[in-house]
Amino acid sequence: PEKRLFFQERAGIFEFGTGGVSRLFYSRRIGIDEDEAPVRILGGVRLVGRMGGWDVGVLDMHTEANDVMPSENLGVMRVRRQAFNNASFVGGILTSRIDAEGGSNLVYGLDSVLRFNTGDELVVRWAQSFDTEPGEPTVGGVDSGRFFTSLQRRNRQGLGYTAVAAWCGPEYLPRLGFAARDGFTQLYGELRHGKVQDGGSWYRSTSQWVDGGGYWRTDDGRLDSGHFGFGGNVQTRAGTWMWADLRGFSESLVEGFELGDGVEVPMGDYAWTGLTFGFNRPQGRKIRVWGNGYIGQFYDGQRLRTRLGPQLTASKKLSVGLTYEFNAVRFPARNDELLIHLAQLRLVWSFNSKITTDLFSQFNSLDEQVSSNLRFRYNFREGTDLYVVFSESMWTNRLQDGLWMPTSDSRSVVVKYSQTWNL
Repeated sequence: PEKRLFFQERAGIFEFGTGGVSRLFYSRRIGIDEDEAPVRILGGVRLVGRMGGWDVGVLDMHTEANDVMPSENLGVMRVRRQAFNNASFVGGILTSRIDAEGGSNLVYGLDSVLRFNTGDELVVRWAQSFDTEPGEPTVGGVDSGRFFTSLQRRNRQGLGYTAVAAWCGPEYLPRLGFAARDGFTQLYGELRHGKVQDGGSWYRSTSQWVDGGGYWRTDDGRLDSGHFGFGGNVQTRAGTWMWADLRGFSESLVEGFELGDGVEVPMGDYAWTGLTFGFNRPQGRKIRVWGNGYIGQFYDGQRLRTRLGPQLTASKKLSVGLTYEFNAVRFPARNDELLIHLAQLRLVWSFNSKITTDLFSQFNSLDEQVSSNLRFRYNFREGTDLYVVFSESMWTNRLQDGLWMPTSDSRSVVVKYSQTWNL
């Protein structure tokens, strides 16, 4: 997730989802090279506002060259306006990534979200990329496009549904965005039923669902991945949510991949089932606990995942949150296993209405590192802020690949002053 304040502020205007976690613009692409190493940002500008009934967002950044990539200019422009009613809009987006050696990547997208008085919502989005490498012709056409549409009714009482259809060409390439996969046709459907209890019972509402769908490869028409399952949840009068979902999965791997620490899943066709469950205590309590987990098969092995997150709101000025996650993946036939511990700490301390300190620290046993981020904010007045951010990653095991590493893997201090004007 994006943590840099410059890209977090007013980020909603640039949202353009293309299905699942995929999106046409993903700000984490800025300031990182193909090897996932940081790239120096020389400067940039962001303008967000409203002009003649249109919501407008413009972002342009310029990065320095390094050993892997040339200097680049990266830009995005987003426009949208209300249409038909106050809850609906139509819009468009354009992203560009142009390097100093003549390479370029341009992507445009058109979208509409229509919300009706019946509670139904229709989403339609189309995107297309044009990619040029130095000395090569531009890659474009229909095969570089992506289409997404969904129709759904969200409600807690009675019958609800979701229907999704999507298609993505094999040449679709948003270099300033994120695409989890390309070259597919997707179909997905869900039916659910909810009930809200007026009184006289220990529960406030219940919901049940059945859903399923999959991705089919456009090159050979085979099912690439799919799932089908059913489940339900219940909310108590005290506000606690509890839920469970039993699901079957199917995956066709055209190549193997590594989970981590040398544990691999080989290519092949897989089918498995698993149970996901969880609970969530309501917001607003001094002590709040949530948790979830998974138990069942995983490709040709088994997986156990547990996650627990106690949170303490000591006062209006101090809150502390802890998260611990444990994953155990085992493949008995191959005598492989992977054990991963992930622990996170978040502390927010407000000295007063103007001074706030935010600490986030994370331990990942797979990376064998502890990463910490300490942010100090001073709010002079509305729209005027000073930030001082200290970040450091430290090795928990200094012996890496036969070499002794320094205690600190990276360290940085960032000072930011923000001034907002009303024009």
